[in-house]
Amino acid sequence: MERVDRRLLELRSYSSNETHHACIYKAVDHAANFAHPGHGGYEQHEPDPPLGPYWRPLDELNSFVSSSPDPKLFDPQTGIASRLDLGNAIDFHLLVLLTSNMDGITTNFILARDAPTKETPRPRFFFAPWDYDATFGRNWEASRVEHTAWLSNRLFDRLLAASDYRARFAERWKRLRASQFSTKAIHALIDTNVATLGEAARRNAARWPTTEGYPDKLTFDEDIVEMKAWVIARTHWLDQEINKLAGSKN
Repeated sequence: MERVDRRLLELRSYSSNETHHACIYKAVDHAANFAHPGHGGYEQHEPDPPLGPYWRPLDELNSFVSSSPDPKLFDPQTGIASRLDLGNAIDFHLLVLLTSNMDGITTNFILARDAPTKETPRPRFFFAPWDYDATFGRNWEASRVEHTAWLSNRLFDRLLAASDYRARFAERWKRLRASQFSTKAIHALIDTNVATLGEAARRNAARWPTTEGYPDKLTFDEDIVEMKAWVIARTHWLDQEINKLAGSKN
């Protein structure tokens, strides 16, 4: 597993001679929902906290998203598109929706931004996914999750209120459904992981049989069958919901 840090995200190194730095913030509780100014719900990971607090970039973004009127939010020069990589935001949101990552929309995600330079004086924030255990029809404690949950937060709600963004969002979903998000592709990915982990999972179940605390008594193979059926139901439901979004008016 890769550590999500400055090197992985290819951000510039910290320099004590500079006043503006690359930054990485991790959402650690549900206060990280873009509904309030400030940095409640986040941990600072870059710059390294012992070097000192560096909250201004995140505070500015949260204040802008949570309180700016729509004309200011969507201003073509100074609005959200100048502060956040919208293509990345769409892909992040669609991944959360596809997997039904209930624990990754207002917590357990990474928000990062590079340091300004002369060439890029206003670097934009972007998301990186984190913690995908509560996915594919199961919650973090392994209880079943219905395939019909729409997941969002204040930021994505505001973005999806704009018809241009909705159209872009729906078009990206359509393109991904023809490739990485097709049922065939997802099932093939599951099969690849089963081939890699299946025997170890079966040995683990035999050595440590689950008798308490688990919500059902499915075998590993039965769980895979259920996961694949959930993927079919989830993607079909999202097809319908995102088509509705694309056709809705402001």
